[in-house]
Amino acid sequence: MINKNQECDIISDLLPLYLEHKTSEETGEFIREHLQGCESCRKSLRYMDTSYEELFAESRKAESQKNNKKSHKNMLFGKAKGKLFVYGYLLFLMCVWIYIIACYI
Repeated sequence: MINKNQECDIISDLLPLYLEHKTSEETGEFIREHLQGCESCRKSLRYMDTSYEELFAESRKAESQKNNKKSHKNMLFGKAKGKLFVYGYLLFLMCVWIYIIACYI
């Protein structure tokens, strides 16, 4: 038989999985039943839940900033590619024009 401390240790190991909804239904039910009677584990769950939310918020914010930098960089390179193509095409036309003039002189 599991004593109260052992059960709390098991629950504390499972809480991260429980928060991410990665436990089986039976395990989730076991955790919920334990949390009803254990203030210590409920406090741990609230602390983890707050920490996970902050962590995920920071992660989403960093990802958003990274995507904004990429889109800005792509926009700048896209404009540069367009200008480079136009200048290259104009240079090509000038070379053809000079070649045609040189051949007829």
